[in-house]
Amino acid sequence: MKSTRDNTVNEIRRYCYRLINRRDYTRAELYRKLIARGYPNEDIEAELLRLRDLGFVDDRRAASMLLSHCEGSRYLGVFACKEELRVRGVDREIIDEMVFTDQGEIEKALKIIAKKTRHLKKYPSYVRLNKVYELLSRKGFDNNTITKVINQYKEEEKEE
Repeated sequence: MKSTRDNTVNEIRRYCYRLINRRDYTRAELYRKLIARGYPNEDIEAELLRLRDLGFVDDRRAASMLLSHCEGSRYLGVFACKEELRVRGVDREIIDEMVFTDQGEIEKALKIIAKKTRHLKKYPSYVRLNKVYELLSRKGFDNNTITKVINQYKEEEKEE
């Protein structure tokens, strides 16, 4: 007959497998989910260590997937991407290893503006520029990138 500890470990294992079959989770995300379910801390730690050793839990891989989602689908700037990674429990050193390029940032910002341009046409120029600045700021872009993009936006506006 199995003990309740064995049952708990099996429940933890099944729950973790069910979660990681859907997407990559960071260790911290899994830990928070398991604690919320009321599992004992020592059993959680043991199972997360086991999953890490087997390669099922890898914070670098999860961070990479999350970063590609933030940049590719959500068009977030560097600050917002780093904050998203931090909130998900990725270690600071892993976040610092992530590569962000200035050109990539400018391209993302221009894509965001291209989506909004049609809606901005009804406003005067100074309001459009202010709205573009606020939008890019909310999306987590730094002031240097925003300035470059706004200058490029002004040039394109003059050509039209």
